[in-house]
Amino acid sequence: MPRILLLLMVFLLPSTALAGQEQLELGINEYQAERFEEAQEILAAAQKEQPTSSAVAYHLGLALKQTGNLEQAVANLKMSLKLEPMVSDAYPELIELLYLQNDFAEAGKFIAMAESAGVKPARVAFLKGQVLAGNDNSEGAVAALIKAKEIDPALAQQADFQIAQIYLKQGDRDKAQESLKSVISGDPSSELAGFAREYERRLTAAAPRNWHIFAGVNLQYDDNVVVKPSQDVPGLFLPTPHDWSSNQNLRILYEMPARGPWLFNGQYSLYNNSYFKRDEYSQLSQGVTLAPAYRLTPQLMFSLPVSFNYTLLSYEAYSNQVTVKPTATAFFASDHLGQASFGYSRRNYLQNTVSSENRDADGYAGQMGYIYLFAEERGFFNLRYEFSLEDAQGNNWSYLGNRLNADLLLPLASRTSVIISLEGFWQNYLNNHTVYGMKREDATYAATVNLSHELTDGIFVNFQYFHASDFSNLALYEYDRNVYSTGVEVRF
Repeated sequence: MPRILLLLMVFLLPSTALAGQEQLELGINEYQAERFEEAQEILAAAQKEQPTSSAVAYHLGLALKQTGNLEQAVANLKMSLKLEPMVSDAYPELIELLYLQNDFAEAGKFIAMAESAGVKPARVAFLKGQVLAGNDNSEGAVAALIKAKEIDPALAQQADFQIAQIYLKQGDRDKAQESLKSVISGDPSSELAGFAREYERRLTAAAPRNWHIFAGVNLQYDDNVVVKPSQDVPGLFLPTPHDWSSNQNLRILYEMPARGPWLFNGQYSLYNNSYFKRDEYSQLSQGVTLAPAYRLTPQLMFSLPVSFNYTLLSYEAYSNQVTVKPTATAFFASDHLGQASFGYSRRNYLQNTVSSENRDADGYAGQMGYIYLFAEERGFFNLRYEFSLEDAQGNNWSYLGNRLNADLLLPLASRTSVIISLEGFWQNYLNNHTVYGMKREDATYAATVNLSHELTDGIFVNFQYFHASDFSNLALYEYDRNVYSTGVEVRF
């Protein structure tokens, strides 16, 4: 019996190999004729006959790629590189599939193997550029794409188009347009050139303005202008707490065009609030902020905002403040950001007061925050925590503070949005109060709701409600306040 089985194997093996070879050739013919599903079926049958054939595994991988079975295609192309004889042409096909699956780490391994083996260097360099760009290595991606078109000028158009997209992602519109022009000049009649021409036209039309201006005017009702305590305080007499006011605001913003990793923006702001009856509480405030920044990596940016603010109360000099706030911003994904900062501020009050009430202070604050963008970046959620120390000259105003903020910008319609802001601020004062003989403890809770509707391009109508409640162990500092306002804002 063993002898009969051996003879059967000897006679059957050649016919099996022959059948597998015929199926391979038929499968290749079907693939070349772009009948990919038929090729896949035939090559799958051939693989059953010849499971150790690298050629069958390679061509089956190509067919699976065309029919959208990417995972099986990857498995077969990897097999074709392990079996003997190895099919080196599988390298670029496999790298492209791994790139499409966003498996950049695995793609990088096979890029290194392909470069070492010298397989199709131009195409491998082009794919390397795509993989590095997908992995946010813009500098390496551009270098690889330039190398690809140097090796094979036929790839120049495709490489220049990829380079343009990388520069655009970096915010360098000038270099992006240069690359698009190279795409167009390479072969003006090609389909890619036509696409690049339209891309450049839209890019030029949508070029961002470096200057932005926001100006608004509002009518406001404040039910506690004088911050009257919630309880009667013996010996304290305050005027009628409520009043109407008119306020105006202006903000001018400059954003420097991106130049590689360096960024910069500057801002001037003005706010004026004039009460109709309680003019002694009218306020005019101006501020300037300069914020240079450096993007260390695509995922990490450092900025150094420096700001100066000057305030008038009853249109007389009241206070000034200088703040420096080094900030690190981490981009976890396109829509998830984290921030950490440490700030120092120097605040000076310019009106005379008794020494214990002197609020001139050095302020120190550490902050951590999280930002989530959604609705195509038209909406966001922001959560921040801050720990602060106010080191005031007057005995009654030094404290440790803990602040928690949450903001939600919610698009309600294409031209309508609502902003909801919540804040809790807990202050533990460091010294016994000179009048009450005990340490003050405050907990302040505030909420703001702002509804904004764009009447026409650049013109907005706003409705806002603000509420604050301060709970304190000293009755003098405990109050409630409600502010209602409506107005019009112009943005351009």
